[in-house]
Amino acid sequence: KELSKPMDFFNVGFVGNIGNIGLPQMTDAIVIGGNIGGTRQVTTEEYNGTSWATGGSLDEARETGASVGDSSNCRYVNGYTINPTPYPNSDDNDEYNGTSWATDANCPTSTNNVVQSHIGGVSSMRVVGGHRNGTGNTNRNNKFNGTSWSSDTVQNFTDNIQANGTLNDCLIINGGTGTYEWNGSSWGAGATVDVNRKFAGGSGGTSSCISCGGTGGGNTTSVFNGSSWSSGASFTYANHNTPTAGTPDNSESMMICGGMDPTASYARSSTCEELSGGVFISVTSLGSARGNSGCAGTSI
Repeated sequence: KELSKPMDFFNVGFVGNIGNIGLPQMTDAIVIGGNIGGTRQVTTEEYNGTSWATGGSLDEARETGASVGDSSNCRYVNGYTINPTPYPNSDDNDEYNGTSWATDANCPTSTNNVVQSHIGGVSSMRVVGGHRNGTGNTNRNNKFNGTSWSSDTVQNFTDNIQANGTLNDCLIINGGTGTYEWNGSSWGAGATVDVNRKFAGGSGGTSSCISCGGTGGGNTTSVFNGSSWSSGASFTYANHNTPTAGTPDNSESMMICGGMDPTASYARSSTCEELSGGVFISVTSLGSARGNSGCAGTSI
């Protein structure tokens, strides 16, 4: 299948090369697990800046987990599994080396619905909030140092947060318009988002952030400049539990990878769109339409 080429930033009517000098771009991404046709997945797909290919499989089917890293080295934590029933919350913590997955120390909290969480890196990851079927929302702040987990000060979150940034400098959108910022030792209230969007995806951190789609957000984005939120670029279709890949603390380049359309009975999608130069451009679609996937990647 031929790659859908992006629009040239300086001439909207011209189909050109994303490699235009000065434009940020995604060079790498991985989509992890998720749900295809109502079935949880072990499969992954890897993006090399041009096309998608099949990657290594998880040891257990999972969706809605938190992810950081890229296709050569990433981490996938928590999410929904198949077992145990009736509440298949996961404490799994898996690391990918570009070929295969290995199990690391289990997360101390079993949760799901942290698919929009991208804080830190493979050896320095933070996971906050989430939902535990059977008991409700989870107030936790777990930190992984590459070997073991510890806990920091908690904050009351909903189960549909967006979380972006670095280990000790991150921004949380609390499933609506409220935000919190973590400075490495404590939480503080942040600026109010201009659109009430839940289960939104995005990229960035405390100085610059983008929030995409989500329930209530349609195909729109909200952009944070470090002090206030405003309307940003739109993409093609409404997206719920919006799966996004991008470098932590970078809001200028990121990719929406599949997802679910809330206006079409939450149908899964294979469509991928990349934010570059302030606009969304179509890039090669995933091999399979999937939603609730972990997503991570690298931009320049």
